Amino acid sequence: MRRLAFGALHMDAERFEKMLVGDFLDAMGGYNEAELERLKPIAELIRTSTALLWNLQVDRNSKRNARELWPFPWDE
Repeated sequence: MRRLAFGALHMDAERFEKMLVGDFLDAMGGYNEAELERLKPIAELIRTSTALLWNLQVDRNSKRNARELWPFPWDE
């Protein structure tokens, strides 16, 4: 937990030691949400590239759009 607090959340030791557990869990949740939003465009780019390469290799009946080929949790 200290590594996450110091490295990812940029806290110093004093702030971390005074923080309540619930506040730390909220900070971790916020960090995880921000990381997901940062990674979404990268994942979309990889998925689109993969779908394009897939569709180049298969016949017309096997072609798929990117969401059919590789669904992500945020597609729903």
